[in-house]
Amino acid sequence: MEILRGRNLVWMVGMPIFFSAIWLGSYFFYFLIQAIIIIALKEFNDLSKNSNTKLSFIFSIIGSFFITDYYFLGIFTKFLYFEFLLIIFLLTLFICELFYSDKNLVINISTILFGLLYIPFLLGTVVAIKQFDQIMYSQFTLLLFISIWACDTAAFIFGSYFGKNKIFPNISPKKTWEGSIAGVLASVLIFFIFFKANLLLDNNNFIKIIILAIFVSVSGQIGDLFESKIKRLAGVKDSGTLLLGHGGFLDRFDSLIFASPIIYLYINFFI
Repeated sequence: MEILRGRNLVWMVGMPIFFSAIWLGSYFFYFLIQAIIIIALKEFNDLSKNSNTKLSFIFSIIGSFFITDYYFLGIFTKFLYFEFLLIIFLLTLFICELFYSDKNLVINISTILFGLLYIPFLLGTVVAIKQFDQIMYSQFTLLLFISIWACDTAAFIFGSYFGKNKIFPNISPKKTWEGSIAGVLASVLIFFIFFKANLLLDNNNFIKIIILAIFVSVSGQIGDLFESKIKRLAGVKDSGTLLLGHGGFLDRFDSLIFASPIIYLYINFFI
């Protein structure tokens, strides 16, 4: 059947898994995000074309677990513990690269650390957001995913039909200001619906939520452009092929990588 092929199959299988993980929370959501992070790191590692890709990927996985665990366990009061693990990780990485890298030692290490900051350090914040939701009975995680999906969809549709003014034609030729504005408005609408439904706690006000929606939407679109530039520099169209017609995992979650930290910071500094 045609409906069970390509992009449709990804939607039909992926969406129930995602929303089930959000509903179940705890380790179900943690392991889903961790799996996404590892696959995205593999795609990033392939795009970076390191001289020592196998060793780099191993350290990327180890580092991603440290970071995601930090967000999952909420060990802000145990920073010394995290600092201890970070020092051990860095020293081990440097020593291994010293013995196993034939060339480009500095580039290899820089790429590993950049990948960890870019993917698990930023995207891992969604794990902390979900932990907050479970404690406070809020729905910021669901809001994040739906608003980004709405932003991407509106930007694509309006950009396709009405887009004339390109944003960064050298990076992403199809993205326009008209589509971008439509995406922001779609996110604002989703945030407004969640606000009116009292799903975002009582200590939020309308102005703060609208400002948050704009920042989340704009950040998500910047994340999309940022990943597009990485692909363009690597000379590829998609970061991978695992998601069939949707490309790779980095292609699907590039917006969340930049948008999730905005809600994370909002929760920690304004709630």
